[in-house]
Amino acid sequence: MVEIAFTIHPDGRVSSAEVVNPSRHRLLDAAALGMVSRIGSLPPPPSPAPLRFPARIEYRLTAERDVIEHTGPAVASSSLSIIRHKESSP
Repeated sequence: MVEIAFTIHPDGRVSSAEVVNPSRHRLLDAAALGMVSRIGSLPPPPSPAPLRFPARIEYRLTAERDVIEHTGPAVASSSLSIIRHKESSP
């Protein structure tokens, strides 16, 4: 599991992704940050914006297929779970 945080700006642009609580594997931490960078933008958030969102990403490694599978409820991506909402100032 990796916990990250990112900012959603008034125009929906996503930025400032960072690992808040790393997994034991740097590759998974990098994959979590890459997932957020691929989002690009989301629907504009309600006021006030920008908003800072922490999210939890869970991984299940399967040796049979040598694939990383994402698990957990979907929010903004099939593998992001918003764990709490905290407003921030620009």
